[in-house]
Amino acid sequence: MFNAVLKKRLFVFVSLLTIAAFCISARHPFYLSVTTIKHSSKDKTLSVTCKLFTNDFEDALRKIYKAKVDLINGTNRQEQEQWIMGYLKTHLSIKVNGRAITYKMLGFEQETDAVWCYLEASAPDKIKAVELENTILYDFIKEQVNICQVEVSGVQKSAKVSAPEKSMSFLFDKK
Repeated sequence: MFNAVLKKRLFVFVSLLTIAAFCISARHPFYLSVTTIKHSSKDKTLSVTCKLFTNDFEDALRKIYKAKVDLINGTNRQEQEQWIMGYLKTHLSIKVNGRAITYKMLGFEQETDAVWCYLEASAPDKIKAVELENTILYDFIKEQVNICQVEVSGVQKSAKVSAPEKSMSFLFDKK
């Protein structure tokens, strides 16, 4: 009886150890960006923020611009902003009420392991629909997931896309 209990415990221990070893070896990083869009009907603007993991974004910019990219300690902030804006214009398009908007870069900042990019665009005072095409980091990371949160007149909506999906649509009441 004692021997059977010991064998069972040993079997459970070895099984758990094997599962743990498999999980550790199969672990992979999680690739994510978050884009937030907030509408101000008073100012007739869209505030857009994009949060990306610094190392992933720097790797993408290095490959595109074939330059040393250091968003944390870099010395030429203007050049970095041009690279970021060029990348975002290629990989993030926004339509409001069926019309493409043009956003401008306000700047970026570093926070722990992430880069926050700040953008702004003119927008109508009433928004019925927001459409996005978001392919941020798809060209370099097959497992990339992009989340978008949109707020219009206090109503918040969100969606997620994973490569190769890229389109998101948000409809708001006509009130």
